[in-house]
Formats: sequence, structure tokens, C-alpha cells
Amino acid sequence: MTTAVVTGSASGIGAATRKRFERSGCTVIGIDLRDAEIIADLSTREGRKAAISGVKQRCRALEHLVACAGLATYARPVSLIASVNYFGTVELLDGLLQLLQRGKNPAAVATLSNSAQ
Repeated sequence: MTTAVVTGSASGIGAATRKRFERSGCTVIGIDLRDAEIIADLSTREGRKAAISGVKQRCRALEHLVACAGLATYARPVSLIASVNYFGTVELLDGLLQLLQRGKNPAAVATLSNSAQ
């Protein structure tokens, strides 16, 4: 069985991505502020560490990582945008690299929006 991690899995593109993986028979580990297997705030270093640790506790190998969590330009303080959109993505990619390397045909995708300039 293949395993996917999807950040921002409770709504929007993340929720749609999650559903698509589930329809294909994939086990999905969702990361979000609510309604997910791992509840974590990716805007904080502690939240990012908790998300990585939570994934590592749930699987030994990872085939798919999709970073969908992101904030738009209306988020305040503005520093939250970089905390989630950049650091949340980069730190999860780095932190889960070893699990991806153990997967069969692993892939990681980071979604971007021109709304978060």
C-alpha cells in the first residue's frame, strides 16, 4: 500500500488532493489545523517539528508528499505567510526526505499560488 502526506488536507486544494489519493487506494496522512490525522500549526517551528514527528510515527516509507497548506496575502501578521508557505513547505520536505527515499517511486509536489505574493 502506498502512503501520501498532504498538508492543508482539511480544505481547498489539499482536501481535493486527499480525496484523489484515497480514491486510488492510497493511505493518506493529512496535516492541518483541524480535521486531519496530524493537527499542527505549520506557521511555527514547533508545529512543523510535530508534523514531521507525527508522520514518522505513522509510516516507515512515503511515496507521495504534497504541500498544499498556504496563506493568502490577507493573513496577518504578514510574517505568517512566509512561515507557512515557505518554511512550512521547505522544513517538511527536508524533514521527510528520508521517508521519501525509502518509498517506491517517491514524488513530492509543492503547490503555489500567485495570491501569496
